[in-house]
Amino acid sequence: MVLTLRGLDRLQWQVRLAKNGEIMMDEQRVVCIVDDEPAVLDIVKRMIESGGYRCRCFASALDLIAVLDPSIDCVVTDLKMPEMDGAELLEKLRELDRLLPVIVLTGHADVSTAVRLMQQGAVSLVEKPFDAQQMLAAVDQAIHGSIDLQSRRKQANDARIRLESLSDDEREVLREMIAGVPNKEIVAKLQVSSRTLDRRRHHILQTMQTDSVAELATVIARHDLLDQ
Repeated sequence: MVLTLRGLDRLQWQVRLAKNGEIMMDEQRVVCIVDDEPAVLDIVKRMIESGGYRCRCFASALDLIAVLDPSIDCVVTDLKMPEMDGAELLEKLRELDRLLPVIVLTGHADVSTAVRLMQQGAVSLVEKPFDAQQMLAAVDQAIHGSIDLQSRRKQANDARIRLESLSDDEREVLREMIAGVPNKEIVAKLQVSSRTLDRRRHHILQTMQTDSVAELATVIARHDLLDQ
């Protein structure tokens, strides 16, 4: 197995601009590398560290499984390994409900293998030989895609919690609101006063942290909360 380090010395440390304007290095992100060949581990580690990431190396997938913790941001694993291969590692992570972005390294990936690995949860496949730029591009995309996904999941969960805090009467009003039913029709259908409807509408918008019915409908649709 031959990997190339071409371009490694030319790579600049990648930086990220924090919200406060200060420069933050990506070494805050932890990448776990799994390969049964020490030489490959060392080369891939050097490639990824050149981008400012922190690396933890494992000689087997079982070693990684034994020490899984929340600090891990991404996994780079070889496909063919003894005991537990890359595909089996993907399955195990799914069983453990660990939604980590996983990059699979492979000598040759046919279409069926690529599809199977993606279905099992791999975010990308990197074919050998690869250089540092290819590796860093894959890691960068995996980690920042994962951050976006985690952010969307948190937003959806927060919206769901706020929705569940509404009373049954308020949810009934909410359904009519996002369906575009005029206030007069809502009053007649739900047999409530205009003042009661206004009060419920106001509380719904306030609770859902939205400023308008249009924004409320967008939040409900985006996070698929219509069945709540």
